[in-house]
Amino acid sequence: MKKFLLKSILGLVTIIGLASCGGGGYEVTIEAKGAKEGDTILVQLPVADSARLDTIIAGADGKIILEGSVDEPSRFQIMFLRKNVSFPLFVENTKISITGNLDSLEKLSITGSATHDLYHQYQESVYKIENQMQELGMYYQMAQESGKFDLVDSIARIGESLNNQRLNTIKSFIGKNKNSVVSALLTYENFMDATPKEMESFYAGFGEEAKKSQYGKKIKEMIDAYKRTEIGAVAPEIELPNIKGEKVKLSSLRGKYVLVDFWASWCGPCRRENPNVVLAYSMYHEKNFEIYGVSLDENKADWVEAIQQDNLPWIHVSDLKGWRCAPAKVYGVNFIPQNFLLDPKGKIIAKNLRGDEIAKILEKYLGKPAV
Repeated sequence: MKKFLLKSILGLVTIIGLASCGGGGYEVTIEAKGAKEGDTILVQLPVADSARLDTIIAGADGKIILEGSVDEPSRFQIMFLRKNVSFPLFVENTKISITGNLDSLEKLSITGSATHDLYHQYQESVYKIENQMQELGMYYQMAQESGKFDLVDSIARIGESLNNQRLNTIKSFIGKNKNSVVSALLTYENFMDATPKEMESFYAGFGEEAKKSQYGKKIKEMIDAYKRTEIGAVAPEIELPNIKGEKVKLSSLRGKYVLVDFWASWCGPCRRENPNVVLAYSMYHEKNFEIYGVSLDENKADWVEAIQQDNLPWIHVSDLKGWRCAPAKVYGVNFIPQNFLLDPKGKIIAKNLRGDEIAKILEKYLGKPAV
C-alpha cells in the first residue's frame, strides 16, 4: 500500500496514491541540475500486475520531495518531461537523495537505498554489453534498409552472441544476490521464456525475501501454471462470456480437437498470425476441430471489430480485463499470441503453434483435409 505526496518550497501539494499509510516510510529528495520550477515530472509506480502514473510539478529550483511507504523495495521510474529523460529508482522505506545533472544521467548520484545500490551494480555489469547491442541495432537497421542481407545475418549472429553474454552476466548477478528483490525482478524480466525446469531452479535458489516479493510470487505463479498446462495435462476450465454476454465453458467442447487461442485486437503479432489460424480452421473445422478464442482486450468494440476485420468465425470469449484476465493467469499467459491444442478428452497435446504448424499437427490426428 502506498501514499504519494509532494512538498514544494512554494507550498504543500498533495497527490493521493493508493492508500494512506502509517509508520516509517520513504522520503525521496530530488535536487538535480537541469530541473527548474514548474517542471512536470511523472512517477511510474508498480502496482500489482500493472503500473500507475502520478504527475507532480517541481517547486523552486526544481526541487521535489516524494513521501510515502512501500511494502517492499520497489522500482519506480522517474520521468522529467521537459528534459525528455527518465531513470529507474529502487525505493525502500528510508531517506533517499538524488543529486547531479539531468544532462548526464550516468553521473546522477542516488544515495540512501541499499537496494538501489545493488540495482546500480547490476546496471554497471551490463552497461557495456547493452551499449554494444544498441549500437549494433543501428547497424542492423542500416543494413536492412540498404538491402545488404548478408551483413544483416552477420550482425544478427553477433547480436545473439552479445545477448547471451548479457543473460549470462545477469545469471551470475542473480546467483550472487539470491535473497534480493532485485534478483527476483531480473529473473521475471529476463527469463520468463525459460523452461519450467530452469524457472524452478531460479526460484529454488531464492532466499525468503526474494520469494516473498511481488516478482517472486509472480514467478511461483508461472511455475504453477506451467505444471497445470504441461503436455498431457487436462486443460483448466475456462468459462467466460461471448460477444452476446452468454457464458461458454471450454469443457462444453469435449469430443472435439480444440485450439485455445489467447490473443487481442491490439496485438500486432496476433493479427498477423490470424490468417494462419483461419486457414487451419477452414481446413479442419468440418473434421471435428474447433477454436476457443480468449481475448485480452478491455474494449468490447475493438474486440468485435477485430473479429469482423480478420474474419474469425469461431467461438470468442472475454472478460474484457486485459492482462488481468483470470484464465490468462491460470494458463500462465505472459505473452500473446499463445495457444494450447486439446484432444477430445481435453488433454493438452501441443502448445504455441505458429504458421502452418496447426494444420500439420491436425493432419496427424485428423488426416488430410477434404479437398
